[in-house]
Amino acid sequence: MATARASFALAASSSSSADAAAKSAAATGAGARVESEAVALADQHGQEVKDDDEEHGEEQEKEKKEVQAKEGEEKTQPLPTLPLEGLRRNVEAALATVVSNDRPADDSGSNHTSAAGSRVDIYSLSELKHMAHGRPLDLSKAFVINFRRLLELQKIFAILHELIRSTAIAALTLVAAGDGWQMGYSIMFVIILFGLYGFHAARYDTMDTTDFLHIAAILDDDDCFGASGCIKNPNRLLKAVALSRRGRRKRASLTILIFAAICLTMWYLCLGSWAGSFSGTTSAAFGEDEFYPTLLLVGTLMLGFCVIFDWFYWRETQCIMSAVGAAGSSTAAGTPAPFDPQKHGIPRSHRLLGLPAMWFTSKEAYDDLRLWISMSQQYHSRQAWRPSTSSRQSLGSKIFPEELAIFALNRQGGGQLANALRNAKLFGVEDQAFFTRDCDENGAYLRQLESNEEPESLNMRLVFFDSHTGQYYEPEEVPFEGFAHHLSRLASRMSRN
Repeated sequence: MATARASFALAASSSSSADAAAKSAAATGAGARVESEAVALADQHGQEVKDDDEEHGEEQEKEKKEVQAKEGEEKTQPLPTLPLEGLRRNVEAALATVVSNDRPADDSGSNHTSAAGSRVDIYSLSELKHMAHGRPLDLSKAFVINFRRLLELQKIFAILHELIRSTAIAALTLVAAGDGWQMGYSIMFVIILFGLYGFHAARYDTMDTTDFLHIAAILDDDDCFGASGCIKNPNRLLKAVALSRRGRRKRASLTILIFAAICLTMWYLCLGSWAGSFSGTTSAAFGEDEFYPTLLLVGTLMLGFCVIFDWFYWRETQCIMSAVGAAGSSTAAGTPAPFDPQKHGIPRSHRLLGLPAMWFTSKEAYDDLRLWISMSQQYHSRQAWRPSTSSRQSLGSKIFPEELAIFALNRQGGGQLANALRNAKLFGVEDQAFFTRDCDENGAYLRQLESNEEPESLNMRLVFFDSHTGQYYEPEEVPFEGFAHHLSRLASRMSRN
């Protein structure tokens, strides 16, 4: 009995051990299957990533080959042919003779004899740069801005303006009314000081382009429809330039002379009183009381500052360089040529203080710009343009070129002004039509364009001059975009569409 129980217990123990072994083997098999499936998934993901990398690499390699092919095509493209004949010969001659910025001085002023005895043209480095860009250096009709000088001039004018303003304020603090003489003297000098300051403020206001920018942004270009379609006329910058009546220099000189005569008379009375020449008279009070000499000194200082400012203003902003002969001395020496500091140097009239901040290369350039501006702004400008045998304009208005010059110092302003000066058309605001200049037996006159004619462009160049290196720079033309449009013209455009 005991033996049977022992056998049964041993069998049960063996059976439970077998079941446990079977369960353990099953668990081990399941873990192996899970591990194998994970390895398979990892291999599949790695293969997909590898395939994506290979595909992306092939795309990058393809794009790289396309870029290289495009660059190769651009490099193999032939260079554009320059429109100027003999440029290669001129460059070789310039390099062989080590040309400086100035042309060599000889009998012709523009040619040089080579070793072979042939005549070749020699150009300055600045001219060669313009030739390389397909634009010859032509100053026959240009507005030149001496930009370094203009920047210095703005600082000088700011200092003089501050001195004049401070002097005017000081004069107001010195007025007195102790008696009738003091009151009359104070009123007279306050009127003079206010007149001088107002006269000066009008000058100094043209050096500030804030109003110019606001007006230009509101105005619109005078584009019109013609036989060939819409004719672009980028003249909004010209329409924003300030105008004044003709003879402003004479009015300025007359005003200064009158005030100077008053100051000299007062100084005569004051000095005579100090010397005892007017003892026992009413005029002796000018030297006995410090009120009169003090106010007189302040007024004289302000007059002096105004004279200095006005002289600098006219010298730096209202200059028209006269043409010189081929030999660089006078117009009688050959065909007149526009003034060029590289070839002609500094004129004798400007050697003391240097070249001005801006100048026109010819009287024709200044007159044409004045005509374009006046026609685009004023009514009856066509009648004011009086014909003459010399075909010179005689409009009754003056312009302020310093507004254009200061505006051009801006990065975008230079290109916008260059576009306006070159492509603006002769447009009459009164007739809302394009005009051209013509001549008959009675002289020059303005007339409207006929249906088969093209409008006349201003065709003036904007050039920056570097006084340190003597080189020229020309900005790229950029259109000016405003935010307003002429209503009647906009309506006509919409009706045509």
